[in-house]
Amino acid sequence: MKTIKQIAEEIGVSKQAIHKRLKCEPLASRVNLSTVNRQRASLIDVDAEKLIKEAFEWGDVNRDNRQPSIKTDNLVDVLQRELDAKNRQISDLTEALAAAQRTIESDRQTIESAQRTAEAAQALHAATVKQYLEMDTVKQRDRGFFGRIFGKKENSREA
Repeated sequence: MKTIKQIAEEIGVSKQAIHKRLKCEPLASRVNLSTVNRQRASLIDVDAEKLIKEAFEWGDVNRDNRQPSIKTDNLVDVLQRELDAKNRQISDLTEALAAAQRTIESDRQTIESAQRTAEAAQALHAATVKQYLEMDTVKQRDRGFFGRIFGKKENSREA
């Protein structure tokens, strides 16, 4: 664990600059300062020290027209590879979506064809039933009044 003064000397900035960065996000929510009462010094653990140094490295990239650090170049390379991977994923998902849409359209056409076939079958069945009922009505009329009342049912004659 180091003090803010020690870290400031290592990276070549003032204690005030470190305090200012610690008050702003993202460091404000990620760094926990522990104060030692005897020395009234704020001690910073190793992880927080790394975060502070990274915050100042990013700030140093544009200052004094320096070249970006190797760490920044590596980060750019990593991010570029991730971006390429995401672009491939998007392309694959777009192709899968297009295939799914083609399948849905094919299924929709199949369903429409089946509905037309069912409607035609229903119409044919309705016509057949209507024709049968009309034939039955004609037979009933042909039998006459007394034949309908006292006569045997046709089903029993056929059996």
